[in-house]
Formats: sequence, structure tokens, C-alpha cells
Amino acid sequence: MKDVTYYMDLNYTIVINPIDETDGGRYYQLTIPDLPGFKIYEDTVADLMANLEAAKSAWFAVNLAEHRPISEPTPANAYSGRVTLRLPKSLHEQLSLMADREGISLNSQINHLLTMNAMQVLMTQVRTLSTSQQQKKIS
Repeated sequence: MKDVTYYMDLNYTIVINPIDETDGGRYYQLTIPDLPGFKIYEDTVADLMANLEAAKSAWFAVNLAEHRPISEPTPANAYSGRVTLRLPKSLHEQLSLMADREGISLNSQINHLLTMNAMQVLMTQVRTLSTSQQQKKIS
């Protein structure tokens, strides 16, 4: 029988998102996509990480006691790199024209644009975390 220890030994992917409040404050949310409803909120990323193991253990214990199914981590090879995508005709046209101008395939153009956007999002998150950590050192 799978118990709390079994699930604690599995390697779940975590997602950390900064949340900005209207008064200028900021806190952080940690979720585990494979564990629906699992969320932790803390003032710092360090606090999230410090409380992660205890929160996971409690979450597993409650879900096991209530006989709820618990997902195991999604394997890394679950992502094939292939996606079927439906687009509005106008966007399809715009992307095709952009690809033609660049002399590349539509697939390559979409991949390039997604990669550029993903990198911008990641860099913004890194800058946000870095700025937050610098502000904590100053205060």
C-alpha cells in the first residue's frame, strides 16, 4: 500500500509564481501541477521552500485518509514536442506571411515566436525574483 513516505520520495515538479498586491506588496504561491489543490503562500521563496516538505506531507496524509486518488509525477518523457494547434484564419495568414518573409517553415516560425516569448517571460520572472531578493537584503 502506498503511504505518505512513498509519495514524499517521488520527485514532483513545483511552480512558483509571484503575486503582486494592489498596495505594492508581494507574496509567492507554490503549486504542484500533479497535485490538484496543493498550494502554499508565503512572503518569500525561501519560506516556500522551507515549508514545502511539511505541507506536502500534510497534503498526502489528508488525501490518503480521505481515500482520494493521488497522482504520481508526470514523467519527463510525457512531452513529445508535438502539439496540434487551431488558429484563427487571420492569425494563420499573418504567421504564414512572416515565415515566408524569413524563408522558414510555418512550424519554425511558430516555434521561434513561442521560444522568444517564453524566454521573455522567464527573464521577467528571474529579474522579479532577483529584485525582490535585493530589496530583502537592503531592508
